[in-house]
Amino acid sequence: MKSLILIESPFQLLGAIEAQNKFELNDVILIIKYTNNPKTNMQIDWVLSKFNFTKVIKLTKFKTITLNDFILAILLFKWKISRKEFDYIIIGESRSLIMRCFAVNLKHNSMYFLDDGSETIVIQKNIVNGIHNYNIEKKNVLQKIRDLFLKLLIIKTDFNLAPNFLTCFILEPVTGQKIVNHSFEKIQTFLKNGNEIKNELHTAHFIGSCLSEVNLMSEDDEINLLKKVFIYLEKTNKYIIYYCHRRESEKKLKRIKSLSHNIKLYKPEYPIELEFLIKSMQIVHLSSFASTALHTVTEIFAPSKSIMFKIPKEILSTRFQKENKELEDNFLLSGKIRLEKDYL
Repeated sequence: MKSLILIESPFQLLGAIEAQNKFELNDVILIIKYTNNPKTNMQIDWVLSKFNFTKVIKLTKFKTITLNDFILAILLFKWKISRKEFDYIIIGESRSLIMRCFAVNLKHNSMYFLDDGSETIVIQKNIVNGIHNYNIEKKNVLQKIRDLFLKLLIIKTDFNLAPNFLTCFILEPVTGQKIVNHSFEKIQTFLKNGNEIKNELHTAHFIGSCLSEVNLMSEDDEINLLKKVFIYLEKTNKYIIYYCHRRESEKKLKRIKSLSHNIKLYKPEYPIELEFLIKSMQIVHLSSFASTALHTVTEIFAPSKSIMFKIPKEILSTRFQKENKELEDNFLLSGKIRLEKDYL
């Protein structure tokens, strides 16, 4: 029987690759919902070129927010009236109403959510605390039109299925919930079959974040924290490579570059997990504040040192304080990441 996977980001595609491997799926329809970000779409296409799926349905890259939900709704309607059935339905973006609709309206044997960064940890914490509402969103005019369109097609939108996860994180399941873990085994196999590994013994790799850009703290506070981080790292490493997040501002990046002459800013072309893979690097020293990539790269590449630099609670926005503590707790569960407080 066929299985269905829906994704809309490079990281979700990595999860889809692991799902195909973990569940031993031989007949998979992969639907790619592209975004309005050309770089993200390019990354999806590169990853896709390296791994095989039985059938790939690529949605439009033109005016994606406007069109793709409606295209998915029509496809779902066709499958619903033809009574199409699937073995697995695997959803990349758990917050996407239209993706959840596939699980609600089509017959299937199993349904799982994939990781979408550290949001998985937040969602599962809410589930443990009895919060199951996935439909809280501020809807613009197009989304309201989409919802009306779904009603006209008699597509159910209420999601009350058990939210099973295929995840790289260590999560506490609730009664009736399935948590299946992976450690990027398929990606690791791909890595081992790659080129000669380059040793990065004297380089500290720091994964940047868009903390101030999304108002989790002020830009000045973020720069001050980074200054202390770099002083700490320079004690044991000759070079520091700062991996820029795609949403970091140029203004902030210029300030970061001015903090030390030993810092090199690097803008990854691909998901950072694959950036290291493509460049065939052996990551020895890895660190970040709260980036999901700190966890995933640690799982894949097993660096000698993997450090999560603690963010003082008082400089964080109120809305992020609880979430950051949950990330800290979860990242430390595996024992592979160390929380560093003494750099402050």
